Amino acid sequence: MHNEKGGCCCKRRETILTADEKQFLSLLAETPFLPVTKFLLKSSESDHVESVALAPVYLLSKNDTMETVKKTGQIIENLAEHNIISLDYDIPLENCDYIDYEQSDVFAYLKETVAEGQSNPNFIFDTTALRFGSMALTGIGQDALDRIGE
Repeated sequence: MHNEKGGCCCKRRETILTADEKQFLSLLAETPFLPVTKFLLKSSESDHVESVALAPVYLLSKNDTMETVKKTGQIIENLAEHNIISLDYDIPLENCDYIDYEQSDVFAYLKETVAEGQSNPNFIFDTTALRFGSMALTGIGQDALDRIGE
């Protein structure tokens, strides 16, 4: 939208970041790309049956609690919603070892839950899987990070 003098009169929406969001962005300041995963429930009967059990997942430690993983996931979702970071589950990091995600306490809990559910004949999801991806700062995110450093 332009005003009569040809200048832009659009209002730029300012996003107020929480302390936790700023702290998370500092991780991306150190490393341009970070791993992110989705914890999936799947069916061995059909390749088309899949459900996201938990996403986005970024681990600070493979011993993170479910509460910590969900809190971090909410921070990531908020940053992605404001286009501060991008999430891409089609592009895993080449030099990243996702073994901590496979061996994490939270993924072990998901596998246990699926194993318990297999005793129910109506239980569709009988396997677990991980979808590896990456996250990075967007241009807006880099601007936000620059403003935080000022």
